[in-house]
Amino acid sequence: MAEHIKQGENFYKHRAIYRQYKNVKPKQRERFYETNRAAIVLFESARDYLYERFDKSKPLPLKKWKAEKAELAEKRAGLYLEYTRLKEETLRAEDIRRGVENLMREPERRTSQSVLR
Repeated sequence: MAEHIKQGENFYKHRAIYRQYKNVKPKQRERFYETNRAAIVLFESARDYLYERFDKSKPLPLKKWKAEKAELAEKRAGLYLEYTRLKEETLRAEDIRRGVENLMREPERRTSQSVLR
């Protein structure tokens, strides 16, 4: 989704320059291209990327993608907090389990030591 957003932004940002490039007279086109090469290449790259994946006749849902990305980032942050809480809880439970096992072994050690005496 981040790549879709990035390419969509490049598409809209550089579209005007690309349109100018297409409308420049053929004799001046090469000079215009050299002057604006980065913007033209970024637009063409974004256009190719987006047209391979989406219907060209429909506008790009850039705002929807950004909103969805923000929502997913928020959800991810919440899940990470829950993950860390559960991880800490699991570590505490493991410590308790080890403590109980040690307490249960304690009578065995006492009886084995008393037999040896």
